[in-house]
Amino acid sequence: MARIVYAMLTSLDGYIAGPSGGIDLPVPEEELHRHFNDEMR
Repeated sequence: MARIVYAMLTSLDGYIAGPSGGIDLPVPEEELHRHFNDEMR
């Protein structure tokens, strides 16, 4: 059976949107990007 993985980024206070309501997140640095990829494998 296939595995479903649901992941999302939130701020430390649990919000997913900025003050203006947008979801403009900064591009993660290479090390953080590598961590996310490893977690999804």
